[in-house]
Amino acid sequence: MCRDSEHGRAAIYYLVRRQRDCIATLLPWALLACYTLINAADTAVARVGFGVEQAALTSRYRAIAALFWISLTVILSIAAYEVRGRFSRRVVAGAFAAAITLFLAGYGFLYYRGLGALTRNSQYIAGSVPYILNYSRASDDDLRRYHWTPSIVRELSRKLEQYQLGPFADRPARDSARGVD
Repeated sequence: MCRDSEHGRAAIYYLVRRQRDCIATLLPWALLACYTLINAADTAVARVGFGVEQAALTSRYRAIAALFWISLTVILSIAAYEVRGRFSRRVVAGAFAAAITLFLAGYGFLYYRGLGALTRNSQYIAGSVPYILNYSRASDDDLRRYHWTPSIVRELSRKLEQYQLGPFADRPARDSARGVD
């Protein structure tokens, strides 16, 4: 995201220096990009104590990042529109084709990388279900797979068991099949 913010800053600089009439159009998008970057920095500082493992498994912060990509796309589109007359159609078409190819290649790479990470995370969590089912005897390190505070995992597991939810939903049927009371 740092390199992309450099592209955005370069586009903003060009537009402000050369095309002063589009500042009013550019300002809301630049502010939206700045808001997103400030939000990302604020979130990173606030969550630094929870560790990299927690941040890598948390998806709730990704929605705000979409605003950055939207604003960057609009800013770069405004810049491309303003310089369109300076280049031939062939150069513009070539640059556009290269940008689309680069975008699709990057998206495909990140998609498969993310799919692999989700698969590994799913296997990791599925392999940890026995620790949840035996939460009272599980070690703290085993329960940290779910949350960095094992006492919270134990308390929530107790509630899941109490209401027969999640991995405890069909436990009585499984226990009776094995002869456990």
